Amino acid sequence: MNFFSPRFIAIILLFLCHWSYGQVYQPIQSYSVIPSEFIGTAKEQGDIAVDRRRSSGTFVSPEEEEFIRLTRFHYNYFLKSGNVTFNDSSSLYINRILDVLLKDDSVTRSQVRGYVFLDDEVNSFTLDNGMIIVTVGMLTHIKNEAQLAMVLAHEIIHYKLRHGFSQYMNVISNNQRIKTIEDYSNRILAFSQEQEFEADRLGYKLFQRSGYARKEGLGFLDLLLDGDLPYKQIPFELSFFEHGPFRFPQVFKEDSLDMDSAISDYDDKFSTHPNIERRREQMLTLVKGKESGAEFLVSEAWFRRVFFINRNVLCEVQLMKRHYIEAIYSAYLLLKEDSGQIYPKTVIGRSLFEIAAYSIDPYFVEVPTVYFYKTHENQPTEENSGANDNGKYTRLHPEYYRGDIQRLCYLFCYLSSDKKAILALDYNWSVFQVSGDKLFLGYSEKLITMLHLSHRLDESYFYKKKDLPVRIDKTHANKDNTSNDTVAINELVFEAIPVKERFIENNSAGDRIINPNEVEFCRWALTDAFEDTLFRDLFSSHKNDMVYPFVRKTWASAGKYGKDDSWSFDIDSITVIDPMFFYLNEFDRDYHYTVDFEKTDDGFKAMMKAMKMLSDSTGVYCNFLSADYIDSSDVEAFNTFCITQRWLSEKKKHVDNAMPENCAESKLNDSLMQRLGTRYLMTTTVVSYKLKRIRMPGFFTVSCIIFFPLLPAFITYAFIPMDYTHYRTVLYDLKTGETMMYYTVGKNKLANEARFLEYYRLVFKKINNKKDANKQN
Repeated sequence: MNFFSPRFIAIILLFLCHWSYGQVYQPIQSYSVIPSEFIGTAKEQGDIAVDRRRSSGTFVSPEEEEFIRLTRFHYNYFLKSGNVTFNDSSSLYINRILDVLLKDDSVTRSQVRGYVFLDDEVNSFTLDNGMIIVTVGMLTHIKNEAQLAMVLAHEIIHYKLRHGFSQYMNVISNNQRIKTIEDYSNRILAFSQEQEFEADRLGYKLFQRSGYARKEGLGFLDLLLDGDLPYKQIPFELSFFEHGPFRFPQVFKEDSLDMDSAISDYDDKFSTHPNIERRREQMLTLVKGKESGAEFLVSEAWFRRVFFINRNVLCEVQLMKRHYIEAIYSAYLLLKEDSGQIYPKTVIGRSLFEIAAYSIDPYFVEVPTVYFYKTHENQPTEENSGANDNGKYTRLHPEYYRGDIQRLCYLFCYLSSDKKAILALDYNWSVFQVSGDKLFLGYSEKLITMLHLSHRLDESYFYKKKDLPVRIDKTHANKDNTSNDTVAINELVFEAIPVKERFIENNSAGDRIINPNEVEFCRWALTDAFEDTLFRDLFSSHKNDMVYPFVRKTWASAGKYGKDDSWSFDIDSITVIDPMFFYLNEFDRDYHYTVDFEKTDDGFKAMMKAMKMLSDSTGVYCNFLSADYIDSSDVEAFNTFCITQRWLSEKKKHVDNAMPENCAESKLNDSLMQRLGTRYLMTTTVVSYKLKRIRMPGFFTVSCIIFFPLLPAFITYAFIPMDYTHYRTVLYDLKTGETMMYYTVGKNKLANEARFLEYYRLVFKKINNKKDANKQN
């Protein structure tokens, strides 16, 4: 046997994944040699792609060369996000299916390869360089291998027919430009309805020739239709959170939710994709003849393993994106199959904690009040994962969810912020008592502090067992003699109000709650916990805490913003991750830009040279972690890079709130620090561009009329572009999750090596200034 063959390596990796996930869940990572597209600068990737195209004897037009360089620029930062994996069990499985689909087309097979994208959206897409990306959300919703094969066949057609380049030509023909990475995705990767129909039709023919079951060719449309639903629908029983004397009143368990079904024939007039009904009609014309083929041609066992792995990864992704309601439900599905798993419990414990933390009155702790995001079209969006331009957050209504997960959303809309904190504490403490895992103890301590300092709740609020009152259930009591019918201590008086009518006006914290008397049941949630000596001691010891651990640090008040020189640190070792430099040619007042790839590459090299020089001379040892400099054989370094990028990505989604990061899993933080060799992480970005002066033409015209004698000076000023460079550096403490420094400076000059030295000398001086740091201490 050839021990270095791809098949043997795949078998070994599959075995390792099976053993690893059978023991305990581990974050997903990549294996083997790093693919060439993951390393190197954007300019290098563009040069290679253009040269390869020309060496094949193909004429490359200026438009096509610009397209290739633009796409490589965007791919470069997409692939270095830390969210794309290669040579893991799922990616290997995707590539084995590609082998089956393209067994008669060796040329195309040599050009395409499959990867996994850590995202909870049910989606797949193809890039013009042959990369076919399948999301974790898609891999959890797929019912069998044949459905996944149809998805891949669809994407293969997009690649073969170069639909991405066609879209680009449509964009520039309409005199439009690509503004941001998101803009690129929306314009280039969103194919037209005609292209989607074509990919469906030709993709199905490719799928049919491969030997897969014909009927499953329609199944992938159902995946898209129900993509906003969890991968499995089972009733969420609120008894999951109940134990001891803590019981939800019956009103919370009423089965009167809206289980709206998806609309397959929605109006697609302004959509890039045709609606599902139209696509299904076309597919039905192709599914003819006697049923034949198989659901699995590679391996059913491998498919089951991929499904299991990605269900766990889905929880990790949902936590990272702050989709806490979905994370709780996904973890609940895992526990229904194996209640002994610890990872799903950590997902639920952390989600409950962050829901409680984000529900605190924003005027008290300066944090947003929303913890899950969807638009009214039922589609998760990145834009709704944080604050909008005004720093405000939109609140979700439960009816935006479909399926039984809606029950969870109703629950958290019912409960006020203090009740959410009590529920989170009750769950985390109960799991800690059983597992002994200190992670749950850490959550519990912070929730106790939250109850004391934010909600002003101490021991006197909670009933002890001997004090529990006997309640009368008026809905079942005899009207003539209500004392004859009593109920258990955990039941309360409720009026029979329909679910939709129970909402009242928001309180000051933004909570949608029902009658406050109806949530008094939370008084009994911690009854058993108070019988534990450790819990009583913790509850008492945090009562007089003066420093609230969840307060967002505002840079102005902390003295760590802009040109303030009143702060410094005593740090002599940091890791600088993924430093970035961009040179943009800005051409209109709406901030649309084009990228100057030559100047971007030269500026990046000058930036790195300056930081390396200062690292040797300022007493701050810098370990540079950038995919541009990782050797293709050092997959361990690349995995460290990806894990660190995901840590940063989650932190950015919390909008620099200190509270959730401080409660991140200590094991992950310790592991990351061990990988990096330091507890301090620095990110830095520099953007240089030409800024046209005329931003308000109307105001400029009026000024010219009023100050006519100064017209020559105005014209000179207006039509000479201004050089501008924005520098930003952020320093993080991995141990605590704190953002220690946020230093940003703007200069009316283009960046060069001398100016890089000037800026980073000041940054490193602040990082390592023992004298000033000791003086402050």
